[in-house]
Amino acid sequence: SSGKATLRFEVKDATGEPVTDAKVEVSAVMPGMAVPKVTARAVKEAGAYEAVLNLGMAGTWTVEVTATRPQGGATSAKFNLEAK
Repeated sequence: SSGKATLRFEVKDATGEPVTDAKVEVSAVMPGMAVPKVTARAVKEAGAYEAVLNLGMAGTWTVEVTATRPQGGATSAKFNLEAK
């Protein structure tokens, strides 16, 4: 349902190792609506991060995740999320 959604991400480097020191930011958009960017928090599993987004309505949202490491280099990914 529309409302708060907890999203979980795994961040890995090019060799597949978990990245534990990234700043992970998450935002979501759909036509006519946007969810402000939030910073995900690291959870106990190495390389895992969680963010809570408030999806205001049902439909297809485009979620963008950006991970930035302290020594530089940001990587981003987008995917679609269907809110019911």
